[in-house]
Amino acid sequence: MNPLVLATAAEAESAGAGFAPFIAAGITAAVFIISAVVLRSFRDVAHRSTRHDVHGNA
Repeated sequence: MNPLVLATAAEAESAGAGFAPFIAAGITAAVFIISAVVLRSFRDVAHRSTRHDVHGNA
């Protein structure tokens, strides 16, 4: 392969690796937020069933 192509590929790979922590942090934040919403929904449903309020009326 051409040395210029190898150098360009290496530079592109190192530039792409710079975004990896930000991508990982974004995925982690999204999973955390989705988990919080789902768990809160389950908690609300569980508390609603203990009050015998299956239709969501207060």
